[in-house]
Amino acid sequence: SFIFVIYSNFLTNSGVLGDTSVHAFTDNGLSGQLSTYLGFFIALPAGMLMVDNRWRRAYWAATGIIFLMAVFTGQEMIATHIWLLATVIMTVMAYKRFYPSEDTEEKLWSREFWMFIGSLVIVMSALQITFMTSKPVFNLMAGPLSGPIGGLAELTGWEALESLASGQLTERSQDEVIADYNRWQTPFAMVVTLIVAFTQFLRWKDTPLKRFIGQIALSFFTALAATIFTAYVFALNPLSGGLAILLLIFGCWWAVTGNMDYLFRIAKGKAQVRGSSLAHIGFGLVLLGASVSTSQSDEISKNSSMTDVRKLNEEFDNQQDILLFEKDTLVMGDFFVSYRERHKDDINVYFTVDYLEIEPRTYQEGNRILALGGIYRAKERHTAGLDMMSDLQEFWERVEMDEASDLSGLALWNPYRPGEHLFSLEPRIQINPRFGNVPEPDTRHYLERDLYTHIRYGKLEEDSISDPDGYLPFKAHELQLGDTIRSGARLAILDSLVRVKDLAAYGLTERDIAVKAQLRLVSPNDSIRIAEPLFVLKEQSYLDPIRYDMEDAQVRFLFSEIKPEDGTVTIEVAEHSSNVRDFIVMQAIVFPWINILWVGIIIMALGTLLAVVQRFRGKLS
Repeated sequence: SFIFVIYSNFLTNSGVLGDTSVHAFTDNGLSGQLSTYLGFFIALPAGMLMVDNRWRRAYWAATGIIFLMAVFTGQEMIATHIWLLATVIMTVMAYKRFYPSEDTEEKLWSREFWMFIGSLVIVMSALQITFMTSKPVFNLMAGPLSGPIGGLAELTGWEALESLASGQLTERSQDEVIADYNRWQTPFAMVVTLIVAFTQFLRWKDTPLKRFIGQIALSFFTALAATIFTAYVFALNPLSGGLAILLLIFGCWWAVTGNMDYLFRIAKGKAQVRGSSLAHIGFGLVLLGASVSTSQSDEISKNSSMTDVRKLNEEFDNQQDILLFEKDTLVMGDFFVSYRERHKDDINVYFTVDYLEIEPRTYQEGNRILALGGIYRAKERHTAGLDMMSDLQEFWERVEMDEASDLSGLALWNPYRPGEHLFSLEPRIQINPRFGNVPEPDTRHYLERDLYTHIRYGKLEEDSISDPDGYLPFKAHELQLGDTIRSGARLAILDSLVRVKDLAAYGLTERDIAVKAQLRLVSPNDSIRIAEPLFVLKEQSYLDPIRYDMEDAQVRFLFSEIKPEDGTVTIEVAEHSSNVRDFIVMQAIVFPWINILWVGIIIMALGTLLAVVQRFRGKLS
């Protein structure tokens, strides 16, 4: 157990999981020390298993030689392979030779047998998680052996060996990783809950089967009824992929009802079983709360802004991440949300998001809106329905474009308006230049649900001071064709590079070389502008960058460098300070009935405490 604690410390602090887990740090230079620390605590108990002095001396000599080889040759990875192989062989031999074996096997319907099965399932669950988490370690260990592993992959045709040989055993999306985890761990959890439910009804050594079935029947059918009710409330259909979660929920309910039944009906509340039964009830509630809240979680942060968040980063998703500009108010789930401000406190940057009540919107006679690809005017005062089509014929009339020359102030049709301020949340980003910045969530707690929010992107530093004209300093961006940069609230996309033939039009001579970059500027309302900054090689010998100003858009460009070797160019952008609007990308998830989990934790802790107290009393008496 202690070795696994040390191994988990190695995983999270060595940097090996830096690109695959948000809970791990980047490499801080301690990976060698952590490896040695881990190796010492594996080698020590393995050596202590050697009862025979000759085996023990041979083991310590082999371990010392491998350690010295690693220190003085610098071949730590090869030495680690040899040492691990030697440790495994010696440990297995020691186990086979010296570990005592049982003379008799337990009966099938004995408490001992099913406690052993429960422990075995938990160990299998832990090993599966350890194996999946350790894939980056396998990539690292396979580095010196990539040739032989690659040959074996060609011989067997196994994709896993091919991925291991190329160091890409972990190249999967986050959704695939989560699905893989659920696919393995849900059956393990279900088996454990079932064992927790009925094991207390079993006797030591052996149990009459007829009596056992009679005792568990009440709790079994009560749990079945509770599962059917849960499936009805949350619309869980076993025929459409919900069977696994329903079986787990049944196991959780039976763990609760079985231990309650045993505690009050069978054991009559005896002090000897009070602690263990309460702990098992709490355990069932913990898994029930986790199962229901996770399977029924609702990502309410669907992007309702007019900017596609995928243009900011391909890892963002419009169905999960909402883009909020400062002072804007958008619909999100059952709320209106508004990003109010950002402030820094020591190493934490806080982002204040206001949540407002959502109220039906009332339109007054003469109000104009954008909807259905046109402009409409309200014929009379009315409260908006659920959709524009239901209101169109009775309450709205189309406005021709020549009647609507002034489009300022027009908004999209919306059935709701922001109401009373309800609460504010302050998710934050903890700044850590050494280990990487860490987002910290903020949560709104309700009786029947939790609203969990965290920042996916947010600006951490203030902008530099602007020049006398109000423009911020130029920022350089290295781009390839098709790449995107953000310019204020707009996106700038590098569409093409064109060599200029009509040099005279730009006041250049035949000895000059000029290349024009075509940048497509997309505004939040999807309007498009084109910027064409020039890269100029004067007299074919020195650079003479020409600033490209878009005064109406209040942005400036410089095309300052071309790198033919890798096909990249450098575009510098200076934005007017009035254009720069702070924004965040936020994710918000509602977890229903997660308080079942917290109640379960309290009950489990109380039951464990009572069991410990009872054990001490038994020892003292």
